[in-house]
Amino acid sequence: MDFIYKNKRYISTILDLGVLIIISFPFVTLIDKTVDFYQPEIMHLIIGTPIMTAAFMKDIFHGASPFKKALGLQVVDSKTLKPITPLQSIIRNSTCIVLLPIELIFMALSPQKRLGDLIIKSKIVEVSPKPFNKVIEDLKIEKGKIKIWQLILGTIILVAVEGIAYKYIYFGQTLW
Repeated sequence: MDFIYKNKRYISTILDLGVLIIISFPFVTLIDKTVDFYQPEIMHLIIGTPIMTAAFMKDIFHGASPFKKALGLQVVDSKTLKPITPLQSIIRNSTCIVLLPIELIFMALSPQKRLGDLIIKSKIVEVSPKPFNKVIEDLKIEKGKIKIWQLILGTIILVAVEGIAYKYIYFGQTLW
């Protein structure tokens, strides 16, 4: 595994999550300052579900988030070498809620495979990078192809995984 490949993966992860945090921060701040919830878990669910759904579904565009496309990376099925499906993307990324410490260790020790990759049998491969303006154009085209059932299923999986993690792993401490 070469140095450039390893850094591309880390850079794409940091950029994906960084943009998500930047976009969500004003909403989180606004809701936190203006709405007084007696049960903070409800606020976390209202704010966190759309944010986390976006995070889990970041690779649904032919196995690559916008930054992976720009950096020339793609998540593919290990056997077929075809881009992962939206459902595989959700499962692959949902391991980060429950098993984040283990995922971070996997990323550090094995830049090509995370725990989520082992579960769905995928890997990250290098492809031709795209200029970012072309990536944005492609996303506009792909946006209409995402099925509503995929978004609903992704949200249901997310809420279920988060609920289990919240109750049994984090012992009632909020994740966000």
